[in-house]
Amino acid sequence: MRPVIHVANKLSGKMVIVVAAIAMIPSVVSLSYGQYALKSWGDNQGGQLGDNSTTDRSLPVTIESAPFNGGRYSYVHSGGNYSLAVRDDGSLWGWGSNIQAQLGNGQRSYTPVLNMMMIHTGAGRYGRWRKAVGGYNHSVGVREDGSLWAWGSALAVQNGHTNADDIIVSAVQIDPVSGRRWIDVDACGDFASFGGVSAGSSMGLTLDGKLFGWGYGTSFIFANGSQATVMYPVEIKDPTGTGWKQFAMGQYFVVAITNAGSLWGWGGNAQYQLGIPDGQLKKEPTRIDPGTDISKGGKWQQVAAGTYYVLAIRENGSLWGWGANGSGAVGDGTTNAVTEPKLIDNGANGKWVQVVAGNNISLGIKDNGTVWAWGDNSNGILGDGTTGGPRLSPQQISVLGTIDHTRAFLAPGWSSKHAMLITDRALPVPLCFAPRMELAAISPTSATISWDRFPGINNFEFALDQSPTTAPAGAPATMTDTFYNATMLTPGARYYAHIRTNCSNGEVSRWDTISFYAAMPCPKPAALWADMVTSNGADIYWNSIGAGAVYEIAIDESPTLLPAVATATTQDTFYYSYLLKPSTTYYAHMRSRCGGANVSPWDTISFRTYESCADPIQIKLHEATATTATITWQKQSHIIAYHIAIDSSATLPPAVATIMHLDTVYHATNLTEGNLYYVHLRADCPGGLLGAWDTLSFRAGHFGTGLPGDPSDGNQVVLYPNPVQDFLYISSPAITMAAIYAPDGRLLQTCNQPQQGIPVAYLPDGIYLVHLAGERGQVIATKRFIKATAGR
Repeated sequence: MRPVIHVANKLSGKMVIVVAAIAMIPSVVSLSYGQYALKSWGDNQGGQLGDNSTTDRSLPVTIESAPFNGGRYSYVHSGGNYSLAVRDDGSLWGWGSNIQAQLGNGQRSYTPVLNMMMIHTGAGRYGRWRKAVGGYNHSVGVREDGSLWAWGSALAVQNGHTNADDIIVSAVQIDPVSGRRWIDVDACGDFASFGGVSAGSSMGLTLDGKLFGWGYGTSFIFANGSQATVMYPVEIKDPTGTGWKQFAMGQYFVVAITNAGSLWGWGGNAQYQLGIPDGQLKKEPTRIDPGTDISKGGKWQQVAAGTYYVLAIRENGSLWGWGANGSGAVGDGTTNAVTEPKLIDNGANGKWVQVVAGNNISLGIKDNGTVWAWGDNSNGILGDGTTGGPRLSPQQISVLGTIDHTRAFLAPGWSSKHAMLITDRALPVPLCFAPRMELAAISPTSATISWDRFPGINNFEFALDQSPTTAPAGAPATMTDTFYNATMLTPGARYYAHIRTNCSNGEVSRWDTISFYAAMPCPKPAALWADMVTSNGADIYWNSIGAGAVYEIAIDESPTLLPAVATATTQDTFYYSYLLKPSTTYYAHMRSRCGGANVSPWDTISFRTYESCADPIQIKLHEATATTATITWQKQSHIIAYHIAIDSSATLPPAVATIMHLDTVYHATNLTEGNLYYVHLRADCPGGLLGAWDTLSFRAGHFGTGLPGDPSDGNQVVLYPNPVQDFLYISSPAITMAAIYAPDGRLLQTCNQPQQGIPVAYLPDGIYLVHLAGERGQVIATKRFIKATAGR
């Protein structure tokens, strides 16, 4: 269908529309070698020839004979009665039909645009346009930074911009977050949809040789196993693993060449357009020819897809064709369908260097500078001043004379029978991408800027300054690394990093620029202290330095300022340390992280764990009434006394004053029937040592018998494993509901089937309370468990 020149992008927020009124005087001029011109001929019903008329032309008409407003054209392409072109300054132009806003000029019009119109300047964040192609009622383009864009019929644009009753009047970015660098695109559409929403589709090739498709997937052209409309680019598998080199879309089929030079096809094949004689539809890439037969010309170099036929060039310059041939577009001298690749011209009288295919019209250029055409001539597409019957083999367009084949560019009409030719064209925007930068680390006085590289490129130009201009204010440094460590920055000052790629051969990418502020100094955590110290654990608290802050903390036995063990990271303002040794001095080291490498100095406090003081065991409820309850536990010989408190708070320590109790029986009075209460108990050991708090909950007036085995006997409930990593299990089948609380009383999770295990892997390491309830909703027990990451 069209020649493929590998080219890619970045877009400004506003589209700049400039209407340029140009007086077009049709002329027939035989070109001399090296003379620049844009010429067109054939069908012109939509004004697609760009000669300020809708009159068909059977002879080439000079549309532009000298560089104009933005320089020479470097690329031109035609869709459904409209044309798109790119000048050497990267600006995008268009003319012709705009019924579905396929020109992308910000509006939809039912009258053709007969004058060349600048659609976009190519300035801004995404850079110059490299290529833009027309399907039928939609268009697709790539820009200098490798970004992908589309506009026109919304159904064909896809990628989240679809609306069955609407169109897209200006370019929208497709695939904006994947990071892919697009280098080539193609599009096709359903001829029957003119004036309505186009059942079109698009495909694109990325820098790493991957091929993607999206839009209306008739005949499995996306090779994804279905014919469904595809909203986002889906990858086409490469059976060879060498990557795709070039591709072309026909009417519901695709042909492509791999980097190894083999030729593949998929989609519709009823008219042998895939060059596979069985005529059967192919749902995935199927090899047409391996490209290994030197006697036939070797590897495939270029492929072009027309409506239902294909033309291709091998590395020896020979021309081949196959598929539907009723108008002679294959060029083998007949109108018979060609079922597999057939030699059309061996290149003995000039090697073929470019071939294009359209709506049953074919054109090509040889290395001797001659231009050729064949196929349907109903609109004068052969360019020899005639219309009518088809030409069944290539015929030279002699009026064009001899042109510089290395600078010439041909484009056929995809739906209408017309053609366009650029002679001595401007060089396309180089395939030299600016690296994508990011701020890898930042501190008040330093920063690390990193960037990517693409295959085969190792040289960059980099500068860091305080100038907001796109290019650096001073001479850049030449680098081969993919990072830069900036030092001696001023805290809080704004800086600009500029980079571009040096692709050798005199080609450099556009400048890419990011800005950043050197960080303000990161403050240390405020008021670091230890609380709830026991024989084997302690709670560390501190005051927040601000919303969103992150902290690093470590507990060890080293008095040095820096921690001797790995640090933990948290956004909380507390940290639970456990599994510590009794009678041991520990050090808590902490610092704030304010983003990147911006961290505060370390702060350190010390605390000492108590001697081991065992917890009370077998806490039980007995002889309960609506207003009283008796709590018992077993005494251990080394315990002097117990601290007990009853309140309505699940948090620790208790919310009310504790009572020193010498006995192992405690009688609670003045309770309110139906209220939920919490019994908090801990041991008091010799030397002022205190055990850890344990907690039991009950609801006044809702007790069981208190006998062993009764569902209300909280002593019969055991949690295991404890400490726990992933799932917490409960020993008693009487428990039907569990609720996990933070020590400050926040409900974190409920579980209605706790016998299957309670998932706790998501919880940060620390101490938690779990309320365990029976089938009537009565709280049977409140237990404490420790969430501990393995190895900590």
